[in-house]
Amino acid sequence: MKVTPFGKFLRKLRIDHGVILKTMAETLGFSSAYLSSVELGKKNVSDELIDNIAKNYQLDEEKVAELRRLADVSKTQEKIDLTGASEEDRSLVSSFARSYQNMSDEKKQQFMKLLEG
Repeated sequence: MKVTPFGKFLRKLRIDHGVILKTMAETLGFSSAYLSSVELGKKNVSDELIDNIAKNYQLDEEKVAELRRLADVSKTQEKIDLTGASEEDRSLVSSFARSYQNMSDEKKQQFMKLLEG
C-alpha cells in the first residue's frame, strides 16, 4: 500500500522529532497498528488523532488546518448520516455512490463546480 498525504505528514513529523512510529503512537494514545493503518490509508483519520497530534506536537493553526486538509484527501471511506432524509435524498446519495467511480474526470470537475456553487 502507498502512504497517504496524511501519512507523509506524520512520517515527516516523526523524523523531525526523532521518534519512531511506536513512540509516536504511545504519545498520541493510539496503537502503532492503528497509526500505521492510518498512514497507509487502511483506516480513516479520526478527529481525536488530529487533536492529539496538534496538542502533543504543538502545531500552530496553519499546520492543524493543513493536517485536516490532508486527512480529508486521505480518506478511504465517507459515512453519510441519512437519518431523517427524504426518499429522494437517499436515492440521490445512493446513485452517486454507485456511479462516481465510473464518472469521467470532466464530469467530476463539473460536479465539484456545481457543489461549490
